[in-house]
Amino acid sequence: MADIKALAEELVNLTVKDVQELAKVLKEEYGIEPAAAAVAVAAGPAAEAAGPAEQTEFDVILTSAGQAKLGSEGSQGPR
Repeated sequence: MADIKALAEELVNLTVKDVQELAKVLKEEYGIEPAAAAVAVAAGPAAEAAGPAEQTEFDVILTSAGQAKLGSEGSQGPR
């Protein structure tokens, strides 16, 4: 049996391209379709080297309340 620690070391050092190729081989030759999250985790530090993470959270700061759009007098709503 393969040395598990050596195998783990090889997996964490794979590039993103290598991980994609591994996923393709596992699916086509062995019928194993790895979960996307597992493939990303397997990339480990190599994935971080590909570039900075895209920002997914933003702070919104309201600088003024503006005019009331709903419930103001004289508003007749949509026709």
